[in-house]
Amino acid sequence: MLTLPRLAPPLVFAIAALAACSTEPTGRAPSPGLEGTCGPLETSASSEELPPAPPPPPPVHEGGALARAPGNDALYVADEDGRRLLRVSLPVEARARPLEIPMPGRPAQVLALGKRVLATVRSGRDAGRGLLLILEPDAALGLREVARIALPADAWGVAVTPDEETAIVSSAWAHQVSAVDLASAKVRWTVDVAREPRAVVVRPDGDSAYVTPRGATTGTCTRR
Repeated sequence: MLTLPRLAPPLVFAIAALAACSTEPTGRAPSPGLEGTCGPLETSASSEELPPAPPPPPPVHEGGALARAPGNDALYVADEDGRRLLRVSLPVEARARPLEIPMPGRPAQVLALGKRVLATVRSGRDAGRGLLLILEPDAALGLREVARIALPADAWGVAVTPDEETAIVSSAWAHQVSAVDLASAKVRWTVDVAREPRAVVVRPDGDSAYVTPRGATTGTCTRR
């Protein structure tokens, strides 16, 4: 005697349901309630609720040698020795070459904002003065310069206020810190600080900024 393999309950249910969908005459009366038709199958398996998506990261308002675009589609690299910025498309492909954006001097830091990119230049060709460049993303060039602001020599660190309207730039060897209005591309004020100020961080209220001079404790600059 041939013994059929025992079917698992879900498979038996599926075969029974398919048989109920048949409309060909079989010589037997249809089962009560089916009448030769079949509706959508119901499953008792409940779908697990997905966890809520994590909140987006807060915007970055401090520059560095490496900066990620807010849209996570590119990285910007300050290449001081090559006097250029590099734009690396994300995700990174092994054979893809980054776009090279020539700089008028040695870039120290880069900061990518929503619609513009800021770059500090330590010593430009403009009589040795430091520079802050305001650039905009460009499909062909990678970045396109829209403004150039002259600053004290050795422009280094850069940060922006929470409203992204003012840039605070440190000039290391000139031991000065400057505030630049980004809309008008003009310097609002410059103050002396301890020697070699480097990194800059603006407080969340936008009223003060912290500056780290090399080999010294952190200083504070207050908005005028």
